Amino acid sequence: MDVNGSDRELIQGTIQDLTDTIERLCEEHDALEERLTEVSSRRDEWQARLSAIADNGQGTTKRRRARKGENLRTIQDFLVTLGPKANSTMAAIADETGIPWSSVRNELQREGAPFVEHDGCWFSKKQAGASDARSHD
Repeated sequence: MDVNGSDRELIQGTIQDLTDTIERLCEEHDALEERLTEVSSRRDEWQARLSAIADNGQGTTKRRRARKGENLRTIQDFLVTLGPKANSTMAAIADETGIPWSSVRNELQREGAPFVEHDGCWFSKKQAGASDARSHD
């Protein structure tokens, strides 16, 4: 009977240890859930701040891809609006139109593009045709 009594005490001790461990883990789980909620809330606040900045045009959000010909039309419209006497560098066109500088460069330097460059400034070929000084054939 002694063996059964010590087995019983061992089993009861093991059950008590496991019960204590479960209670401790539940408390830790609750604390982790609370901390996770707090951290998630802070992240959401910072994301909202980033969205507010992006809405003001100062963010680093990803720009949507322009449709085929959209950048070309935007640049043409911009140069026509400025008129033949305006000086428009690639950087100025990019800043004013919101088109990335590399896309402006690609459109302006594309083979057969309706633009000409003179002294670092870009003009519509229609506008440049009015002034021989601006064309560089």
